[in-house]
Amino acid sequence: MAAADGLISYAQVAVCGAVLPAFLGLGLVRALGLSHAHGRRTTWAHAYLVGQLAMAAVTFGWLMLGRLLPGPPLPGWLLPLGAAAGGAWLLRRAARRDRRARQPEHASLWIWPPLAIAIALLAEACSRTNAEPIHSGDESAIWAAKAKVLFAAPPGTMHDGLHFLVAHPDYPLFNPLVQALAFASTGRILHWENRLPIQLFGVALLLLLSASATRRAHPLLAGLSLLAFTGTAFGHVALLAWADIMLACATLACVDALLAARETGERVWWRLACCALAAMLASKNEGAMLAVVVLGVFAARWLADRRGAAATAAVRLRDAAWLLMPAGTFALHAGFNRAYGLGNDLLDPATGGGRGLFERIVHQFAAHAPEVGSYYAGYLIDAGRSRVLPILLVLTCAVAFARRGRRFFARPEALLLAVFAAATAGYMLVFIGTNAALTWHLATAADRTMLHVLPLAVLGICCAAWPLASGGERARDGAPGQRSEGMDRD
Repeated sequence: MAAADGLISYAQVAVCGAVLPAFLGLGLVRALGLSHAHGRRTTWAHAYLVGQLAMAAVTFGWLMLGRLLPGPPLPGWLLPLGAAAGGAWLLRRAARRDRRARQPEHASLWIWPPLAIAIALLAEACSRTNAEPIHSGDESAIWAAKAKVLFAAPPGTMHDGLHFLVAHPDYPLFNPLVQALAFASTGRILHWENRLPIQLFGVALLLLLSASATRRAHPLLAGLSLLAFTGTAFGHVALLAWADIMLACATLACVDALLAARETGERVWWRLACCALAAMLASKNEGAMLAVVVLGVFAARWLADRRGAAATAAVRLRDAAWLLMPAGTFALHAGFNRAYGLGNDLLDPATGGGRGLFERIVHQFAAHAPEVGSYYAGYLIDAGRSRVLPILLVLTCAVAFARRGRRFFARPEALLLAVFAAATAGYMLVFIGTNAALTWHLATAADRTMLHVLPLAVLGICCAAWPLASGGERARDGAPGQRSEGMDRD
């Protein structure tokens, strides 16, 4: 089902590779318990993330069946049509429940201009980027190359294709499978249209960051912070078919859902957090470190809430089964890499002088720590690269701590600061233990990896500097299980 080059092919990918997966995701998040009352920006952001994750699993199954059978089990263009049918069925089932649900409150007019400006600027920049084919850099050598091998490698050649045509073939599958769905939808390899579904993760990130910030903080500050964020590495990374924007979106979705679970006690947020956690693990190898950080910080806070006695009602023992989703995602990635003999060169002692990553961190600490520390110090104070958002996070949290005392540690900004600081420290340790040329590695990857958690800094600044007063705050600052009055402002 080949389509002509140009706008027809672009429109086909937009519908089949983005709109219909998002429609399936809308049905899925409705089935999980998300409704219009939780806000349209939140709903559509999670819908895009969950829908693309679900379609990635479907695409992977379709591709693997094609390896076992003489050919694909069904035409690739049926995959997005199946997504449309599945989404329609799920939405029909959820319609009655949605009619009974309370309606969202009217949003403040302060919300929309900054969000509209940010999305318009991103769309314009993406249109300019998409005038060029994917032909160089990581988006070509890693992500698009792996998608092409998954989609088009002849039977029996997958191993060789991954090893000889793909740089870092051990990287997770989410991004290549999203691109492979675009290939399957058009029936051919694409060279620039396959950026679009990845770029739309940037739109989902902006929607979710706007919704999350205005739910907890004054919309004026939320809007200004959103615009400041677009001036960071986001303005470059979101244009390319890299997986960094996917990981940033999934990390924000996970943290926001865990915060909402503490604030409202609604079980839907725990389910969405587990879906986002799976997306983190499926996006990049760094997602595993971020998953450990996020779960560690929230688990520690959960235990501190009277040693779990007053912990959020959203996380019960029967809900622990949802952790099978991220666990299964991690197992699938590990199994795929083992099946094709793929390994992470950063962890492989053979590429690091006989030392693994943790051994190199210890061995190289004295030599590398000063340069890594200097680089990150420069990043923190460089308004052109970070918009000094990390510094503002620390300062606003310090003021919030001075005002609230020990109550500060149960506040959203305290959790966001802890996740941001722990993730930053983790990345610094990885650079200290790198087996590549340190200066080159920092220059090419440090700013990009900080983007994974920079949205958390934006959200933390908003929560600390100009929080919305809620019923839960008036009763007891930071207490879990209290419904926020700002929850539905969308």
